[in-house]
Amino acid sequence: MRFLVLGTVGVEHHGRYARPEGGKQSKALALLVLEAGHWVPTRRFVDTLWDDDPPATVLRQAQNTVARLRRFLSDLSEDPIERSGLGYRLRSEETDLHDFQRCVERARAKRPDDPTGAAGHLHEALGHWRGAAFADLSGNWFEAAAARLNEQRRTAVEALNDAELAVGATGPVISRARELLDTDPYRQRAAAQLMTALHGEGRGPEALEVYDEVRIRLADGLGLDPDLDLREAQQRVLAGETRTPAPSPGIVPAQLPASAGRCCGRGTAMVALDRLLDQAPNAPRIAVLSGVAGVGKSFLAVEWARRARHRFPDGQLYVDLLGFGPDNAPLDPAEVLHRFLVAFGVHAQAVPADPGAREAMYRSLIADLRVLVVLDNAADTTQVLPLLPGSSSSAAVVTSRRSMPGLAARHGAVQVRLEVFDRGESQELLEAGLGERRVAAEPEAVERIAAACGDLPLALAMVAARAAVEPRFPLRVFADRLQEDPLDEFGSDHPGDDVRTILSWSYRELSPESALLFRLTSLHPGPDFSVAAAASLNALPPRRTRSLLRELAAVHLVNEPAPGRYTTHDLLTAYAREKTETVDGASDRADAVRRLFDHYLGSALQASAVLDPSRRPPPMPAPDRDAVIESFDGPDEALNWVRVELPALMALTERAEGTGMDAHTAALGWALTAPLQRIARWDVGLTVQRRVAEAARRSALHEHGIDAEIDIAAFLFSAGDFDAARRHLEQAAERCDPEHDQWRLARIGYRGVVVLNEVGEHEEALKHAEDAHRLFEEIGDAHGRADALNALGWLHAELGRHDEAMERCRESLALSKEIGAHSTEASVTDSIGHVLRLQGRHREAADAFRRAAEVSRRIGFRSNEVSALEHLGETLRVLGEDGPAREAWEEALAMAEETREYLADRIRGRLAELEQGPPP
Repeated sequence: MRFLVLGTVGVEHHGRYARPEGGKQSKALALLVLEAGHWVPTRRFVDTLWDDDPPATVLRQAQNTVARLRRFLSDLSEDPIERSGLGYRLRSEETDLHDFQRCVERARAKRPDDPTGAAGHLHEALGHWRGAAFADLSGNWFEAAAARLNEQRRTAVEALNDAELAVGATGPVISRARELLDTDPYRQRAAAQLMTALHGEGRGPEALEVYDEVRIRLADGLGLDPDLDLREAQQRVLAGETRTPAPSPGIVPAQLPASAGRCCGRGTAMVALDRLLDQAPNAPRIAVLSGVAGVGKSFLAVEWARRARHRFPDGQLYVDLLGFGPDNAPLDPAEVLHRFLVAFGVHAQAVPADPGAREAMYRSLIADLRVLVVLDNAADTTQVLPLLPGSSSSAAVVTSRRSMPGLAARHGAVQVRLEVFDRGESQELLEAGLGERRVAAEPEAVERIAAACGDLPLALAMVAARAAVEPRFPLRVFADRLQEDPLDEFGSDHPGDDVRTILSWSYRELSPESALLFRLTSLHPGPDFSVAAAASLNALPPRRTRSLLRELAAVHLVNEPAPGRYTTHDLLTAYAREKTETVDGASDRADAVRRLFDHYLGSALQASAVLDPSRRPPPMPAPDRDAVIESFDGPDEALNWVRVELPALMALTERAEGTGMDAHTAALGWALTAPLQRIARWDVGLTVQRRVAEAARRSALHEHGIDAEIDIAAFLFSAGDFDAARRHLEQAAERCDPEHDQWRLARIGYRGVVVLNEVGEHEEALKHAEDAHRLFEEIGDAHGRADALNALGWLHAELGRHDEAMERCRESLALSKEIGAHSTEASVTDSIGHVLRLQGRHREAADAFRRAAEVSRRIGFRSNEVSALEHLGETLRVLGEDGPAREAWEEALAMAEETREYLADRIRGRLAELEQGPPP
């Protein structure tokens, strides 16, 4: 999702443009984009959204505006806006403003040493503008902010003019400088640029007319004389004219290989390459196609070059640089230069022996020609640099397994990273080789083939070729073969078509440390992994591991789809697994898995301690000293880590049986209980705790077994299965030792209170709450006491004893704040609102529910936030505030649909009642 303010304010998602409803939502989004990454206090929204005379409820209206904006963004993809006591923050740098400013900074770093590179960055920067900043917003604050941004754009245009003038470009400068002067007639820098460009085209008299017009305008309008830059431009014009020699004709080489067949997918990459054809004069025309072996870099480069060759009538050069191949002997650039010069008609004996002289002759020869150079299969930047054209009239396309950031940084090359196909593109390739009818007849087999190929184009093409020569065989036969051993199935007599062989060419380029890390990544069970997880696998510090991951990413043996997250496609994982099983010993692999488990267990325990410090852990396995344990600065970080790592955490709990890791699995399940409750993943929680219960039974882990039963009951309750929750609590109580398991008995009693309350047995629940409170008090558990006091307050309220209810709730609130029990603070604040509502103090109740929702939101306590918002809506309805009530219920419903479906049904009913009119 990309946020746009340089023009009309909106959002771009998957190629689709969307705008928030209403001007205030657009203003809120614009403010967050301007302050992206920084907290924006609610009062700032007030000052920005209302120029003057804000309404009495302005703070609430500002919060509601941001809430509606967050729902709008969530409907598109996900909500990137964070909320805390500090205000709101846009957790994204994917904005056109950030992209513009970043490109300008890159251009500034280039000048004056590389004006061509600077121009490329500035063209890219200005390409992010779609019109005037905040084009659809009004108001004093936004008009002032827009004026500042628009001035930044004009300054970037002037910087681009300077860069292009430095390399002799004039035409585009003339038009841009005139536009600047139309906007600001006193802009002397633009006037000097216009004079220089006109002079460069031999139009000295026109340049002097510009000087006279601006001089008179400055004197009449501002009482000023021309500045030094403008006077120096006049002196240069008066000094004389310049001339440019015309190009000479020559031999036209046409070296592009023949087309290899139908091009499937790659529309985005084709568009990126097409931009080379539309670059501004004197902007660099270099593209680097990078990606893993077999992803189709060479095919795409040749296919595009054949389509674009008519734009390069003076020649098309092609060479396979052998950067990755069976002989591990990349071509010497001097040899390639010799070939290129001969292709243009230079006699072999006339080619200089000195490599530098060859390079100079090559660049001089094509300086004024329009030539396309395809440098295929490059080893590195050093091999490529001498072969690049020296002028922007020509273009170069480089393919390599390395991404070559140096070409982008120093020469403005466009980086086009090719990923494996998506599933639709994979099917398209199979249809191209096998026909649409055969592919459509076996959709399940096609899905299995694409998955086994990891959607790698080379692998898919090989399967299609083999299936094409066996038309009688159903596709499921080939799918079954791939399931057995994909690497063997992709074997070939020709090294360039054998998947195992072409992957080995990348693998052999690795240092020993990075090769070990690559092999060990195959032991990771999740779809992606962090630096800390990788560091635990290979028992090295995170900083060193990050360097090794960069080395792997440079040759595309791992990808980094998000900052700090790494992944490999299925065939690479299979190759890495094969290598680790043949190179690394069984004990080394087992040690790596143990360190990985310790990383996740230790990190999950840290997250649990942040979220619920009152829980008492059962015995835990001691972690390996080389396992890297994450630490978390507050609940948000802890919950975000669990959300990101959940697939890997789930996979690890599944590995216990038969691996001797029951104690680790039980401990990991215990650690995940609090985070999974907070993020309302009851389904995952139940699955994990059932695995823990099995592991505890297998290995006689008594305490873990009891905790698993208690946690299963908690997740069942959250999912709305109250009877099953009750049964598991009874089973847990039966397994407790009254003398040694008092804390667990107290927990069971408290959980029982919650279940009894939900089914309406309030008197019985009250007795259990009193027993639980007594037990917590006896064992000195302040967190447990706070929870029990909250339960007592709620139950007294349900039984009509409002004064006693309020007294217990206030005791719970005071204790919760004293010990930092934020989840209990959120819950009891909701209870206080409930009591106030029963006492008829609806305005105070609404305030309490808002506080409960805010505390819940701040700590990620989603289920309590749903309850507080539901209660807030009910209270506002009684107060006759139907609009705010609807907003509260809609916000609650959006979360309840993801967490508690039985609550979602109840909230839908309330919204339906709201549409029918006021309550009786």
